[in-house]
Amino acid sequence: MDLFKMMKEAQKLQSTVKKAKKEIKKTVVEVEKEGIRVKINGEFRVINVEILNDALLTDKRKLEKAFLSVMEEAHRNIEKVTKEKMNELLKGMPIGDVDSLLS
Repeated sequence: MDLFKMMKEAQKLQSTVKKAKKEIKKTVVEVEKEGIRVKINGEFRVINVEILNDALLTDKRKLEKAFLSVMEEAHRNIEKVTKEKMNELLKGMPIGDVDSLLS
């Protein structure tokens, strides 16, 4: 493969990765568990937290446990979704590890 073609492919890959990151940034996952609802985006930023079970407000330990549980699940879910989207958007591209492209 000649240098010009390699550079063109690299530019195409860079453009596709940039587009994929923008798309993933818009992704939002919502998880409801143990009386708490959390929304987290593709940048792993928490957008919203709602306490749906008022009984949690009177029991600090239960609240902390429920919050930790819902956050862990939200993190796992958004990680899975972002990897799936990145793989879908980069299908057929000559890349290595998708994780390195997300950072």
